[in-house]
Amino acid sequence: MRSAAFRALAELPGVRRLGAVEGGEELLIQSGRHERRLVVDPETSQVIRTNWLPTATGGSMGMNSGFFIKLTTGWTDELPR
Repeated sequence: MRSAAFRALAELPGVRRLGAVEGGEELLIQSGRHERRLVVDPETSQVIRTNWLPTATGGSMGMNSGFFIKLTTGWTDELPR
């Protein structure tokens, strides 16, 4: 399901596939003056790096300076602090 969502995302106007990068495929999402970049692992369809994150208030924060935020996900038995 997730891989189909990323394939559909890549077909939207303003979205370009930039090609293979370390760890996956990079997508560029152009939204006005903002460039949002995602690196997606094609084997797991997980976003492994991005230059923006959604905020708790519905906005977004990010960096347009070429830096990425590394994302990791997994199961845990620990409660948040």
